[in-house]
Amino acid sequence: MTFIFSNRICQSALTLTAFICFTLIVFTDRVHASRAVTGADIADAIVQTLELEGEEAGPKILATKKYFPCDAPLEILPMFGSWKTVRVNCASPIPWKLIVRAQWPPEPQIEADAEEPKQEPAPAKTPVKRQKIKPPAEMFNVVMLTRSVSKGDILTKEDILVKSVREAKARGMIEDPARAIGRKMRQSVSSRRFLKPRHLEKNWMIEKDDIITMRVNTKGIEVLGVGIAQEPGQLGEIIRMRNASSGVLLRVKVTGDKNVDVISKTAR
Repeated sequence: MTFIFSNRICQSALTLTAFICFTLIVFTDRVHASRAVTGADIADAIVQTLELEGEEAGPKILATKKYFPCDAPLEILPMFGSWKTVRVNCASPIPWKLIVRAQWPPEPQIEADAEEPKQEPAPAKTPVKRQKIKPPAEMFNVVMLTRSVSKGDILTKEDILVKSVREAKARGMIEDPARAIGRKMRQSVSSRRFLKPRHLEKNWMIEKDDIITMRVNTKGIEVLGVGIAQEPGQLGEIIRMRNASSGVLLRVKVTGDKNVDVISKTAR
């Protein structure tokens, strides 16, 4: 009796196991028979659903990617109260769902008038550096030696030449060749050097603190004045003089005995 009962239990267990295996085989075959859904299928379903709702769709999903099998129509549902994000549902053979962003903010575009022809961009211009234009520097003629001279030599016309230089280099130099020709050298000086009054034996026409007559020529009008020499000067030499009436320090050129021509004001 016990053996018969046990035998029936074993038969029932075997029958149940066989049924379960058969069901799994059938279900598995059904699953494999279903075509795997691709990203392109999901995108098409989203676009079609949103078109029916009057919405534009632009799902960003990889078209070639394969997802789970599905043998039922894909169900597209909105999420968070809008169609910006949707949920994709599949009911069979294995229920699954997927969240996809269906709408993206439009990229800003620059609208151009259709009537205007497109113009090719102009070639980039190389920036031009603006240079400040300096006024031309005032030039002065100065005397320069054409040969080396020794102390005691008497200068001749062939020993000198006149060269034009800027004011800064002309300061303190002999400008008039007449002041040098026939004068005795006080010291030896090399060739191509500018000649200074200290190179020559002194021949002052104006001594320091002398009362001298100054002449100013403005637009053809000659004005005379009186000043006080601030330093001694020889013929043609540029020295400093203070105006006796205004006290202004002037730069003057010695033109004769106690006579000068005003050149400019000086800060020295």
